[in-house]
Amino acid sequence: MKIIVILLAILLFSCENSIKKEDKKQAKTDEKHEGHNHEGHNHEGHNHAKDNTECKNCGMPTTEFPKSSVKATKENNKIVFFCSPRCYLEAGLTEKGGQELKTFEKVEIRNYLYPEMRIAFAEVFWVIESGEKGPMGYDLVAFAEKNNAEKFIQKMKKGRVITSDELNPDLVKKLLAWKN
Repeated sequence: MKIIVILLAILLFSCENSIKKEDKKQAKTDEKHEGHNHEGHNHEGHNHAKDNTECKNCGMPTTEFPKSSVKATKENNKIVFFCSPRCYLEAGLTEKGGQELKTFEKVEIRNYLYPEMRIAFAEVFWVIESGEKGPMGYDLVAFAEKNNAEKFIQKMKKGRVITSDELNPDLVKKLLAWKN
């Protein structure tokens, strides 16, 4: 009888380990979110419940990135979020995404220095090529005032300031491919 109990315990333990390994394998697959690899962001501890604050481009929970999220309001007053300027701009490079971005009546970016404050997209002073990472890799950093953007560059010892008017598709592609 003891042998049967021991065998059952061993069988139960090995089945449980097999299930845990399969769950881990699935979790690694799920990290890619339809082909996006999230550059070292492992999602452990994240609440991926579907809600309206999930990044429209990659699916990341935007509430976890208070210094970088983008809020866009559509013509029908529906609000769409992006985890970072990088995701917002990347979404706009596809034909479907570009068409959707045209339906946004209002786009607001979090101010890097004061995350509780949002800046209208057209009024942002962007620091690019600074080496600052956002949730999806090297990102643009938004400031409401040019002098704060310039101070940030001095602190980082690299980067440059541009306006939203200077963000054209060629520059966006270059910035998305930029490596520190």
